Amino acid sequence: MMFPIIIRIRGVTYTLYEEKNVYSVTGYDEDTIKPATIILRTYDDLPVTSIADEAFFLASDLVAVKVQDSILSIGNNAFYSCQELTSISLPDSLTSIGGRGLFFLSIIRNYNHS
Repeated sequence: MMFPIIIRIRGVTYTLYEEKNVYSVTGYDEDTIKPATIILRTYDDLPVTSIADEAFFLASDLVAVKVQDSILSIGNNAFYSCQELTSISLPDSLTSIGGRGLFFLSIIRNYNHS
């Protein structure tokens, strides 16, 4: 049985699923997350391909997020109730957004879909 490897970079938690050789954003640390966060494209030469269910659930200090082009999916409730989030950049590579993936955000003033 393989166990996931968990790392935290600039307040964002990334989990490596070795059976797939990919990372997923699985959470955040409210004490160290940066208000303007960039999701990594790769870590240790492996792609970051998803933002998991509830990864940024209630992330009250999050103001802006840049999602890199390696991300294919955003899970259920991933950015649920991020009250201060006013800017988000989503890539063309995004193929799915789960239920309430971007639900109950404050008014997005800057939305970029590359």
